[in-house]
Amino acid sequence: MDGETLKRKSRAGEIVYGTMLSVARNPRWAAPVAALGLDYVIIDSEHAPRDRGEIADLLAGLRGVDVVPSVRVRVRRAHHVTMALDAGAQGVLAPYCETPPRCARWWARPGGGRSRASSRGAPSSWANSPARPR
Repeated sequence: MDGETLKRKSRAGEIVYGTMLSVARNPRWAAPVAALGLDYVIIDSEHAPRDRGEIADLLAGLRGVDVVPSVRVRVRRAHHVTMALDAGAQGVLAPYCETPPRCARWWARPGGGRSRASSRGAPSSWANSPARPR
């Protein structure tokens, strides 16, 4: 599944299942997480001590499975959002962005958008399981 499909399902009132990774530190978690039948995974970097490389590794591992990866960024700053998106996140959760008007104001700020850097592919050994059947 991709982020757009997840958004469509959610808006249509369909049930989607996900989890937040707060303690996982190794990208090999992707295959066991995918085997649970989840639709999405949120990598927490607000309450978990993750650096940019660790987030990128976890996102790379999740690219090889049928789970939509998102990142909960540490702070609501454009460069943190951009780093998550550039590393392969298909969604971002920003702290203290609790209402649509508040979020819209923040995203409308200069520099609130995505950079044009491309993401890298995941090494195939990180996600040994095939995508789950639908």
